[in-house]
Amino acid sequence: MPAGKKTISIISIFALLLICGSCATKPAPRWEASLSNEKKSPFSLLYTDEQNRGHWILPLLGSPSLEGEWEKTENGMILHIDKLHLFLNWPEGWSSIEYMAEGVVQWEKTENQLYVASIIEAPQLIGVDKAEIRLRDTRLTGDRAWQEARRRSDRNLEITRLWREHAQPRLFTNARPHYPWHLINPKENFEEFWGRHFFPERYGFKHVYQTEFADAEIISGEDIGCNTAVSQHLLPPEYQALRNSGTLFRDFEEGMEWVYLTWIWDHFFENVLPQLSFVLVE
Repeated sequence: MPAGKKTISIISIFALLLICGSCATKPAPRWEASLSNEKKSPFSLLYTDEQNRGHWILPLLGSPSLEGEWEKTENGMILHIDKLHLFLNWPEGWSSIEYMAEGVVQWEKTENQLYVASIIEAPQLIGVDKAEIRLRDTRLTGDRAWQEARRRSDRNLEITRLWREHAQPRLFTNARPHYPWHLINPKENFEEFWGRHFFPERYGFKHVYQTEFADAEIISGEDIGCNTAVSQHLLPPEYQALRNSGTLFRDFEEGMEWVYLTWIWDHFFENVLPQLSFVLVE
């Protein structure tokens, strides 16, 4: 082969490899939705992985992620949910929780090129499937971690179910409660709200109903002295010991994102999700 033709062939092959490489590395499409125009506002992200499984990061504390089978439709896509992953981080450790889940959510493209979600089957958390927990120098895995996570999950579900009657679930985003320039992020916002209602011993007796209990008997629990009169006011008898022992405070301190998730779950899918518009980002 003449040298000129050989050079042209090599260049052609190299160009073809570059084209194929660029096709192979082209990022998968993703869809984003923000809760507000506020800078650093929580946002929702929807994308697929190499196995064509769908991942949906919820715009909630801790950025929990729903996963499942991904189905393309003529005018959008459908996520068949089968698991939820939640990662919790606090000063002395972390927890990685994976739930079995179910539900079906559909996104359809509108005339203005936005994608709007609708519920086909309501998403539900079935139960903890597996977990890993790190507390200081101790790391729990396997059955022991699963049992710890399952017990905490059960407590969170029961307490948040009871408390929906007293504190109606609502979305926490960035807020400016004191001064126009003082921005409180969603986690701080929720911590202040839940802590003052449920743990006034630590967050201060601010509410009128709590002032009459300020001098009641204090029981020393885990990391907090628990006021028995507040426990009696807040909870039915069968749950008061959990609060008095400090167990519920530890659940909150080590996993307030988990408490928030179970408290707001139904409200998010019923009332918040219909207001979100997802934008295709390529």
